[in-house]
Amino acid sequence: MYNIIFIHKGNPDFLGYSLRQAKKFNPKTVIHLIGDESNNTYDFIDHHNILEYDRDAINFKRYYKHFSTNPYDFELFCFQRWFILKDFLISNTIEKFFHADSDVLVYFNIEEEFKKFKEFDFTLSTGSSGHCSFWNNTASLEHFCQFIMNMYTGKDNENYNKMVDHYRIRQSEGLPGGVCDMTAFRLYRLNKHAKIGETTDIINNSTYDDNFNVPTNGQLLYEMRYGAKKIEWINTIPYGSVFENKDKIKFNVLHCQGNAKNYISRIYKHKQPITMHKFLLNKIKMLLKIIVTRVIATNKFNSTK
Repeated sequence: MYNIIFIHKGNPDFLGYSLRQAKKFNPKTVIHLIGDESNNTYDFIDHHNILEYDRDAINFKRYYKHFSTNPYDFELFCFQRWFILKDFLISNTIEKFFHADSDVLVYFNIEEEFKKFKEFDFTLSTGSSGHCSFWNNTASLEHFCQFIMNMYTGKDNENYNKMVDHYRIRQSEGLPGGVCDMTAFRLYRLNKHAKIGETTDIINNSTYDDNFNVPTNGQLLYEMRYGAKKIEWINTIPYGSVFENKDKIKFNVLHCQGNAKNYISRIYKHKQPITMHKFLLNKIKMLLKIIVTRVIATNKFNSTK
């Protein structure tokens, strides 16, 4: 029996669309939401209280060190969710499952797609992201969580130092972000601790979206429209066009990361994610924000003279 699992605290508007989209293509599959009381409102999924599975996540917090320009709580939870998921799987004796971030829209049947990745322990997107990942055994997730703990508790200084170096390099180059769960996944893959599949590969003319906001997906570039991947709907299925040869490729998921969460309600209704008017308005807002920031910085500098 296969399972689809989401983890989310809070109940933003986009969450309901993501859950319904997964259920639409998998009516006979159990959809799990590990969440809190605020999102215990959907009668077509199995809801689980996150507090029942947070013991190891709380323990990890004791050792976590923050190496990112992103908020502390945000990056901490990105790590903690894997411990929460692990404890949930063990408690419910689940082995095979698909994990989806709450901003992922699903356009596939899980039983058919699992066949593509049956030879792997689990899959990642671009070798580092678990936002849409197939898992063939719980033991691999247990091992990954232990890998994280070993780095943060001083048992694996080699990989811990690689994490810190990654952050320092980004800082020296003036880049945002830093160490996150994707950093840990990348190191885990490079250490060859498991047999890991790649979801951005094109298999049977379909792929999995890594990030809806950018043209790259694995080794290929896709056409863009107003700051997001250009989508053509064919029988309610999203297709993208490869920039080089215009080949139409089915997207099994769309990952509406960051600001693309605002597009989820439109995408759910098979509309283009953003209109030209909205795109231009967003550009103007961004420009005004930059101008205001620079004016404030200039005024502060002048006031110190």
